[in-house]
Amino acid sequence: MSAQLAIDFIVLAAGKSSRFQESAFIEEYQNRRKPFVEIFGKSIIEHSLESFYSWSNCGVIILVHPSSLTDEEHQHLEQLKRRFGDKIVLTAGGDERVDSVQKGFNTLKHLHPESAFVGIHDSARPFIPHPVLDNMYRCLLQEPDKGVIPALAVADTLKRHQNGRIDTLDRSHLYRAQTPQCFSTQQLDKAIQFFRQSRQQLLTDDSQFFELSGYDVQFVTGDNQLEKITHFADYQKMQKEYQMMQEDQLETVHGTGYDVHRFDLDKTGPIMICGIAVEHEVGLDAHSDGDVGIHSLCDALFGAMSDGDIGSHFPPSDPQWKNKQSDHFLSYTVQRLTALGGAIIQCDITLICEYPKIGPHREQMRQRIADICGIDIRRISVKATTSEKLGFTGRSEGLAAMASCTIQRPSPTNR
Repeated sequence: MSAQLAIDFIVLAAGKSSRFQESAFIEEYQNRRKPFVEIFGKSIIEHSLESFYSWSNCGVIILVHPSSLTDEEHQHLEQLKRRFGDKIVLTAGGDERVDSVQKGFNTLKHLHPESAFVGIHDSARPFIPHPVLDNMYRCLLQEPDKGVIPALAVADTLKRHQNGRIDTLDRSHLYRAQTPQCFSTQQLDKAIQFFRQSRQQLLTDDSQFFELSGYDVQFVTGDNQLEKITHFADYQKMQKEYQMMQEDQLETVHGTGYDVHRFDLDKTGPIMICGIAVEHEVGLDAHSDGDVGIHSLCDALFGAMSDGDIGSHFPPSDPQWKNKQSDHFLSYTVQRLTALGGAIIQCDITLICEYPKIGPHREQMRQRIADICGIDIRRISVKATTSEKLGFTGRSEGLAAMASCTIQRPSPTNR
């Protein structure tokens, strides 16, 4: 699909999370901002980004974060940037929702002035079903002058309490609006400018920009998966629902990889191992930088995805990979896994060599692999062993690495 017909997304994660914190009865959550809280090992923001990133018609994603970040929040956003690559752009939000929307929109216009469609989404709705996005996309293509939002009909009986009286409302024409809410980028720009000039009322959702400017908005049927986390009880309920969804739709699979490179007596060190430059008397005979740790891990991940091997994606016969840093190969591999809708659970790398010694560099290697993959260091293991002077590694003719990984991915029956 051509880029101009993609939907770019602005994901809002700059709120204060006051209702969430006030309703949390577990102390750990009382000072944490909601978008950074985890559901089964991934933050609410990460789940939202995954949902969009793996959708085929997704363009650029602007993530609007709080203007002031803790060290932990900043580190997490950097991990997400590394994991999702250039498709994700970070920008600081404002005090009010409308300010955050404006800042995200300004970033999008500067970065992608040819944008045709834009969707605005609350990161507190972490799971976005692709069929809902598909329906919204079709509506935009058919009637690009109309905004489109997902909505669900109100099921409960509604009562109004006013002037000491209670009466029942007709619910037959009432709907609950959800996000993402999608619009023509050009028309949304005009609608935002009109709102900021008039400041008629407080916005509770983004389709009001369109409504107040006289543009039409249409519905598609929303989804219960799009429910919003507002209070701590919502978070607990969604944790349980996500666990059930995982059991139904995701499978856990494993992959293994192996790589070896000989030492080149005509070259000098250092040599690259697991993304770290390690001093050594001689260099490596390799087309790229010869990082056996990263190469074996890439093959393990490709194997778990049933997606070929590192040689099929980066053939050594192609001159563009000459002396290429292996960070690039691993970033690419992780982004393919993310696009598949999968995620890394654990990686284990075993390095086999007499020299150099791995122990002094082990924690740096773990951290570097974790940074490239955009995951917690606790999901990365790096070990080393010798071959007791046996074979080519025992004779210090080269070094080797074995890797294994465990990932979760959508079951083929659910893709």
